[in-house]
Amino acid sequence: MKIVGNVLSTPSPYFKEYKIFSPGLSSLMTKAKNAGHQAVMFDQNVSDVDPSQLETELREADLLALSCRTASYNEAVKCLNWVKGLGLKIPTVIGGVHATFDREKVLGDGFDFIIVKEGDLAFPMFLEALENRGDFGLVPNLCWKKDGKKIYNPVSSILPDLDRDCPFPDFQDKSLFPQWNKNCKLPIEISRSCPYHCEFCSVHPMFGKYRQRKDLKPVVEYIRKIEPNSIFVIDDCFASYRNTKTSKELAVLELSMLNKIPHLDIQIRADSSRDEEWLNLMKRAANFTWAGIGLETNNPEALKQAEKQQTVESVEKDIEAFKKAGLIDKLFAFLIVGFDSDTEKTASKIVKWAKGLMPDPPQLAILTPFRGTRLWERLEREGRLLPEAYNPELCDCTHVVFKPLNMTADELQESWRKAAGEAAPFWENVYLGLRGFLTWTMDWISDIKNEERLRKHFRSAFLGWVAWKTYRKIKRQNKGYLKEQKRK
Repeated sequence: MKIVGNVLSTPSPYFKEYKIFSPGLSSLMTKAKNAGHQAVMFDQNVSDVDPSQLETELREADLLALSCRTASYNEAVKCLNWVKGLGLKIPTVIGGVHATFDREKVLGDGFDFIIVKEGDLAFPMFLEALENRGDFGLVPNLCWKKDGKKIYNPVSSILPDLDRDCPFPDFQDKSLFPQWNKNCKLPIEISRSCPYHCEFCSVHPMFGKYRQRKDLKPVVEYIRKIEPNSIFVIDDCFASYRNTKTSKELAVLELSMLNKIPHLDIQIRADSSRDEEWLNLMKRAANFTWAGIGLETNNPEALKQAEKQQTVESVEKDIEAFKKAGLIDKLFAFLIVGFDSDTEKTASKIVKWAKGLMPDPPQLAILTPFRGTRLWERLEREGRLLPEAYNPELCDCTHVVFKPLNMTADELQESWRKAAGEAAPFWENVYLGLRGFLTWTMDWISDIKNEERLRKHFRSAFLGWVAWKTYRKIKRQNKGYLKEQKRK
């Protein structure tokens, strides 16, 4: 069979700036190729896809496999309707978090099949049933339609083994991944799920309990084979004080096996800094571009509500440890506003707090109830979901889709808009750029030609500029939304 994979992009720059191939579908398409199928995959978050090229591939295809985030689900529906408009009668299968937790509507929107939760075991069984006209009722995790009736197969209790069942994407095969080049970030999965269970997060409902099974030596061998300029470790929790062992082992292997360590992007907990050995190894081995940390807020009540298992005081102490280790300029803060105890002044306060802890501009998101999370269930139970919550495109962390407790929805939206401007102000970025240029010039005159120092001088200005452009795009996209909310 010929299988065409297509990952839909979201309009929000929050998700498009990173340009990372979807790790899930990339692995599944590689698995399909290894099983003897002809496969090609496009990811619209990496670069724009020529519709004529996609159409050419689809006219020869036996299956269209789609993957999307919640905010890009509407784009998946548009893609489906576009394929039908071409007169192509190709079966379609879709997966991902949104399809998993809104499966009845997804089938109602015209998709033929859904693979819910993890597809590593179900996808090959589905392909075999499709190719040989087998019994779809025997494929676990599959939702489908028969004679107009929606059928939901049981979800398997057997979880995939990350070493055996989840192959590394074969990005060197240009026929499989025509968009791949060394400037793309290489997605690496080491573990799956997270040892923590925050109320707003969909990781636990999607993947269940935390599992750490990846053999690290093949991971480093894969990195050496691909030779990427940059890596994104997709683990939701690459390191926390509960577990720094794996990341330390990875650092040791990189030092011993790689001549040049690629730039590394990771997601960590602030408390990982409590392991001094980990800090020292990260300083030696990890060629960080950034390390994202979910600080979320400096509102103690909000941290309790979110079940973050951290306090404001502990976070500040942990960040100070990063500073002493010389890693403070590698940190990138994720913030959230909109918790039940937040007020109109909270957004500006947490932005100011985060900027006082680390130099890079933070990413400020609006609390968003995603389907499947405990937050969605609670707000639905309390009758606080707005009609906008049922429009996936608006669930992009930049729109208010629920009723806050201590302010109106439009007051929360406006407070986020103002704080976003404070996170990366234009003139501050100009100042940082000029200061970086002058400092670099002085070093150059002193004959200090060091690439690392060069990057350090311009890092804050560059990231500030990117953040400013991102927030500016989002504000343009949201233009009129606040007025519409006020009219309602």
